[in-house]
Amino acid sequence: MAVVVNPGLDRSVGEAVSLFKRFKKHKRGKRADALVKLRQRGFRMVLPSIHLANLRSLPNKMDKLLLLSQTNKDFSNSAALCFTESWLNNTIPDNALNLLGFQLLRADRVAEAAGKSRGGGTCFYINKRTYLTFNNDKPWFTAKLRHLRQAKEDAFRNGDRVLYNQARNTLNKEIRVAKRSYAKKLENQFSSNDPASVWKGLKDITNYKTPSPNTEANQQLAEDLNEFY
Repeated sequence: MAVVVNPGLDRSVGEAVSLFKRFKKHKRGKRADALVKLRQRGFRMVLPSIHLANLRSLPNKMDKLLLLSQTNKDFSNSAALCFTESWLNNTIPDNALNLLGFQLLRADRVAEAAGKSRGGGTCFYINKRTYLTFNNDKPWFTAKLRHLRQAKEDAFRNGDRVLYNQARNTLNKEIRVAKRSYAKKLENQFSSNDPASVWKGLKDITNYKTPSPNTEANQQLAEDLNEFY
């Protein structure tokens, strides 16, 4: 039995296999787009929010508030919680209204002045978490370097020359380490297939800042807005 080999058929099959392998490859990298990041964020708030509510008896809602503060990140990271109709009086202590991570500020209704024994009152929960930023620091200046700089300044104020020299040498050494690690981080951003990281690295190197739009002081615009609304 003779077997006939068709070279054209083998070439066609080989081209089909190579074409299939080429299209089978997955695209690497990650899309860097504002809309993509917004979709990934979902319903999470971009900035700390302020929650307003008319409770009608705060003591009856404490269990729900405690549950929200433990399960909802947007609620626990809120800048302030503002509640009306708290229905609080002198018989309800602050210990029964504590919310973890928040400071309680209450203004109860005065029964003698209002003529009512129940109702009214406002209550505020202010988030105790604070955010400290140093706009003049370089991007490679970490929190560890900030503590070392503070230690050097304290030694200088105390007049301890030996301790000051040690703190200064330690700070200079850690600064060199931080600069090298930050430079390596920028190099990795350029080598990675991520346009957003590359653009961020270029802005950090060139110290580029987006110019803020200039506002015109126009009194007629304020009058037009008042008439419109």
